[in-house]
Amino acid sequence: MIGIKMTGDQIRIRGHSSYAPPGQDIVCAAVSAFTDTLVASLENLTAAAADVDLRNGEAIITLHKKLR
Repeated sequence: MIGIKMTGDQIRIRGHSSYAPPGQDIVCAAVSAFTDTLVASLENLTAAAADVDLRNGEAIITLHKKLR
């Protein structure tokens, strides 16, 4: 199961969909694509900068206010 937890300035996405074996799972691939799109959207459409920490089965997105 894939879980998403939002706290303050952080978004954590973790887990595996178990639709198919790791590396062949189209559901996990879709979640990865949406995660990349989320980060790009946050940076381009808001006043936030995002640090992304990718680990095996987990993405941690930490938001910071952009310095101009």
